[in-house]
Amino acid sequence: MCLSVYLGSHERLPIKNTPEGTLGIEEARWSPPALTRFPFRYYFGRKGSSPELECTCLLAQHVEWSERGPSVSFDELYSKDMACPFKALRGHVESAQRAGKPVVLVCDDSGGVPQECSDEDYDHLVISSKMITPTHFLFADPMACFPWRVFYLTALE
Repeated sequence: MCLSVYLGSHERLPIKNTPEGTLGIEEARWSPPALTRFPFRYYFGRKGSSPELECTCLLAQHVEWSERGPSVSFDELYSKDMACPFKALRGHVESAQRAGKPVVLVCDDSGGVPQECSDEDYDHLVISSKMITPTHFLFADPMACFPWRVFYLTALE
């Protein structure tokens, strides 16, 4: 499967058309259990040639271990020539936070399709929107898998 990133918000977010190859946003057709209490649920994915977004692998980071320690690389879909997908995601999160109500990000390997799972299947963490950068490894896993995580966002600073 592929990395999928979702956002739960009490604020409706604008869904704009983004250039091909960049991170886009759409209303989620399915969302993880942690987002069921949110009136607005979104899915992030790479904008391809079809109307539906692709996977969220633009944000994926892969960790490989050797005798010299870990080596982290981006997914092959990530391009330094395109707009930074972490910056785009952080912008959407901060827009959702303006309502002053809880905002939650969730990542898993669902590929955006429904799956049987419960809230206990996910790790739960508290982060600030400033941590949504390539250097915080939010979407990396040391076991070469896609992590299942629920991120509770702190209030805007």
